Amino acid sequence: MLTDLLIHMIDLSRKILINNWLQNKLINHENGLILDDRDFNCFPLIQDFLAANDHPLKTTAIYYEAFPEESATEFIDLLQEEIMAKLGSTEVNHQKPLPEILMEAGLKMVIIDRCYLHPQDTLNNLLEQLSNCNVCLILIGLYDQMKLAQIIDHPTICQWDRFSVNSHCESLSQVF
Repeated sequence: MLTDLLIHMIDLSRKILINNWLQNKLINHENGLILDDRDFNCFPLIQDFLAANDHPLKTTAIYYEAFPEESATEFIDLLQEEIMAKLGSTEVNHQKPLPEILMEAGLKMVIIDRCYLHPQDTLNNLLEQLSNCNVCLILIGLYDQMKLAQIIDHPTICQWDRFSVNSHCESLSQVF
């Protein structure tokens, strides 16, 4: 019984920590990295954050799972389709510039899970396009895989704030 209560308190604290970290990034319009654990336990917590920031016909933050070898053009096209659907449009208007579409949707944050699947040129292109649209980027993945994909050492990304799910959970376990 006591063990179940402690696990619940740790899970709740973890949810609050991730939510606060993401909310801070959203408010301050900052990019960041979430270094997830092997079980990808932060996915439901990020879904809660997205649901809390979702509004009818507006999307301040959007989650996206990377696909292997996906180009930046494919990513942006899919992003436009999803945003236009959220705005109630049945057809994607490729005549509108991306910044205008994202501004109409109120998009301020893109969260990409398993970002290590993107090639470097795709990541560089996404960084540039989202930066030009004043949209912050949160990348999620395992440290080892992000290191192998050279994301951790990327000249821009290496300067970003990092939230390590494992280290925060270990800290919580020591408190409780």
